[in-house]
Amino acid sequence: MTHGERHAQFCQTAYARKVGKLAFLEARLSLTPAQTPLFTRWKTVSLNIARQHQAACADHRRPHQRPTIMDRLTMEEGMLKQRLADIQAERPALAALYAALTPAQRAGIGHAGRGRGMMMDMTGRPHPGPMGAPGMDQGLDGMPPEPPAQ
Repeated sequence: MTHGERHAQFCQTAYARKVGKLAFLEARLSLTPAQTPLFTRWKTVSLNIARQHQAACADHRRPHQRPTIMDRLTMEEGMLKQRLADIQAERPALAALYAALTPAQRAGIGHAGRGRGMMMDMTGRPHPGPMGAPGMDQGLDGMPPEPPAQ
């Protein structure tokens, strides 16, 4: 497999993982009929963002020469701006869903985690975020979930 083929597969796999995580979360939450359209709206926004990231990932080409520190800073700034735009696009749909969830469902959504867009490390290679992408044991903000109230 060539480098280009591996890169294309990597981009496609990232999107597929997002689809899978959302399907898992939807099943895990046992949504009510009133909650289902809110989840669908959030899922649509979230997958549209993931699809845009997949397209940008597939279009990304490694430069023929190593990027300078200024190039890397510019790339990081662009990625942070994109991440902020993604959050701002996703927040209204997620807030509406979150408001409709029960406390138990809120705890469940906090455990599901959210994937982040790809970031670049200082060498210009992609990695999953400043401190790693949130996993199944992390909440929406990348931090461990709050313990349940007792």
